[in-house]
Amino acid sequence: MELRMSILKLKVENRIITGKKVKKMRRAGSIPVHMYGNNEASKNLTIEKKVIDSLLTTTGQNVAISLEVDGESGENVCLIRDVQRHPVTEEILHVDFLKVDLNKKIQVNIPIVITGTAAAVWQLGGTLLQSLQSISVQILPLNIPEKFELDISSLETFEDSLFVKDVKINEGIDVNDDIETLVARVMPPRVEEEITDTEEDSIDAAEVPVVEGESESEAEE
Repeated sequence: MELRMSILKLKVENRIITGKKVKKMRRAGSIPVHMYGNNEASKNLTIEKKVIDSLLTTTGQNVAISLEVDGESGENVCLIRDVQRHPVTEEILHVDFLKVDLNKKIQVNIPIVITGTAAAVWQLGGTLLQSLQSISVQILPLNIPEKFELDISSLETFEDSLFVKDVKINEGIDVNDDIETLVARVMPPRVEEEITDTEEDSIDAAEVPVVEGESESEAEE
C-alpha cells in the first residue's frame, strides 16, 4: 500500500489527432504524449500542458507516474523517457512515457551531485573537473533515487582522483558503468612562463626602427 501512495497520478486522454493538426492542439493547452513498453501496444495520448510543465519542474524524469487514461480502467505505471522541446522557446512539444513492471529492474541514468570541498581547489588554486555527470544503473522503478552524491573532500592534491566506485550507491542497485571510470579530479592552475633575458633582448632589438634607403655616410652625417 505504501508503494502505491508513492506513485504520482496524472490524467490523460486518448488522442486521435496527428500530423500538422497537433500544433492547434498545443495552442489549446494540450501536449501530445506517447505511451509504450512492457510488451503492450503503444498509445497516443494527450495531457494538459500546465500539468506536465509542473511535473518536470518539481520532480524531474526519474519518477514513477501512473497515467490514468480517461474512460479506461487499469494502472499504467510509467517513467518519462524523452521530452522534446522547441529549439528556441524551450516549450514542451512531445513527451514519451515508458510503461514499466514494478517488479522488474530497468535501466536509468542517475545524476551525480558533488558535495564537500577539495583542498586541492581552495588551498592549491586548482580547478575541479567532473568528467562523468551521471551513472547508468539497473534498478526497480520505485527505488530510483533523485541523485547520487560524491564527496570530493579527499581530493587534497592534483594526483588524487575519484571514480565510480567512490560514489555513494545504495544496496540493490546494479551499476552498468565500469567502476574504474573517472568521475572527478582537480586540475592544477596554469603557470605563465617568465620571459628570459635573451627573449627580452630579442624583443628590444626588434623594436629598433629601421630607416630604409639611408646610406652609412648619410647616417654618419
